[in-house]
Amino acid sequence: CGFGGLNLSRVVKKKSASSEKKKNYIVDICKNIAARDRKFLLFTDYVYAEDVYVRDMYADTLLKEGVRATVIDQGMSTEERSAVFGFLETGDISGIVFGKLGSEGVNIPSVDVVVMANGIKSPITYTQRVGRAMRRIPGKEWCDVFEVLIDTKMELRWSEYNFAEYREEGFQKLVYKVE
Repeated sequence: CGFGGLNLSRVVKKKSASSEKKKNYIVDICKNIAARDRKFLLFTDYVYAEDVYVRDMYADTLLKEGVRATVIDQGMSTEERSAVFGFLETGDISGIVFGKLGSEGVNIPSVDVVVMANGIKSPITYTQRVGRAMRRIPGKEWCDVFEVLIDTKMELRWSEYNFAEYREEGFQKLVYKVE
């Protein structure tokens, strides 16, 4: 299929009944990814100062659970960000946690998993984030995209709208519900 030269992408959507279950589910996803020596980007999509807590909470929880992950934020210099990207590329860390930052201008071809901690309103942002895992390298034939949603009609509507283009290209979507 057309996107990024990859033959297959498994897009997995999870719906959760509560924010605590959602947090635990996201942490479990990232733990499983890291245990398989795969590389992930986690987008928490928070931009306001008071919401930085959410991004940092994910990073701290992942570290406590033994997952080598770090945060990239707006306050870091280009050199600091490049160093973190290098750590991910070499396998020194398994993942990077972002707020809004990271949707554009991130090129780490070995990343094969994107986790979005909420529904994305913008199809452009959705495509940019999915594209972080769809960079083609030898031996990489597929990627996983996890979009973790609270079970609201609005988030589900955005999700379906954003995925439509990928469906036309023959990509798969699996839906699970977290009880």
